[in-house]
Amino acid sequence: MDRQDDEATAYHEAGHAVVGLALRRPVREVSILPDRIHLGWCEFHKPGDWLVREVLIALGGIVAEIRYFGDFGPSGAARDQQ
Repeated sequence: MDRQDDEATAYHEAGHAVVGLALRRPVREVSILPDRIHLGWCEFHKPGDWLVREVLIALGGIVAEIRYFGDFGPSGAARDQQ
């Protein structure tokens, strides 16, 4: 991964965290350290009623990338789109 990919991952995960916090969803952990499945992740505490928040948080990463770069990496956001 190159520097621009790292930067895109950072903005993407920050987008998840910002939307989650705006929806009063406590963030447990955010990372841009890749593993064999993810380029990064944002983990939240899971309260009872969470479906709509989950969808909005998933889209937050894509929106953050588009806002900063003008586009998003479809392969990096494949799980968010699912």
